[in-house]
Amino acid sequence: QEARKLFEKVIASKDAGRWKAVASLGALRLAAQSGEDDAVLKISEAALAADSENKPEILLLRANAHRKKGQNAKALEAYDMILREYPRSAAAAQAPFQRLLALHAARNPGLLTEIDQYMLTAFDPGDRARAQLLKAEETLRQGKYADAALLYHGINAESLPSSAKPDILYKVAWALLQAGDQPNGISALTRFLETYPDEERTPAALAQRALLKQQQKDFEGALSDFTLLSERYPKSSERELALQQKALLLGQLQRNSEMVATFTQLLACLLYTS
Repeated sequence: QEARKLFEKVIASKDAGRWKAVASLGALRLAAQSGEDDAVLKISEAALAADSENKPEILLLRANAHRKKGQNAKALEAYDMILREYPRSAAAAQAPFQRLLALHAARNPGLLTEIDQYMLTAFDPGDRARAQLLKAEETLRQGKYADAALLYHGINAESLPSSAKPDILYKVAWALLQAGDQPNGISALTRFLETYPDEERTPAALAQRALLKQQQKDFEGALSDFTLLSERYPKSSERELALQQKALLLGQLQRNSEMVATFTQLLACLLYTS
């Protein structure tokens, strides 16, 4: 914040001379790092007027701010300008993937083709993994569930931040189940549950697996999952469902004493949360 103030003081000075361009770029970078998109757009106007040497970087930061604010047409215009007028700049190396993000946000019908074209020249493993993830996301959004599951499964997750890994594994399972492939969907859910037992979606995934096992008449497996859910995740919103379904299933199996005990546990849960 102190650096920003000093940069802005130099920018406002009439006697800044060549330092005005330096200050504008410094303030712009700080605003971008802080995620202050409105400030980026404001500062970038002064930076473009004062600094022709760093114009590609300024255009890239400005385009990213437009994209984050949902102004995708303006973002695409800036990305295309970078690629057209400054093809050898460092910004031109970053612009293609950022451009794909803008196309994705704009729901451009040609996105999948654009991703395939990008992959022809993207050799960095991280860049390729990010593009593959974006292609999987777009394919899932289009409702092509079996294709999406294959794409998610083929992503080199080791080249992505660790935070992306549980989402990829979860979506493999979800896409398979939406495609009607229950056996492989259950297997994918199991991999997710075993790998990420403390992830926020784990209780929901466990409930889903239990219900699927129940549909397949794997009653012992379903009871085991309902029990695990109610005991390991007592604060989850799925706990009531687990207890209810477990009690009903025990009644169906004529295990009446266990059914009564589970309904009693459910009532205690309802009274506690009311």
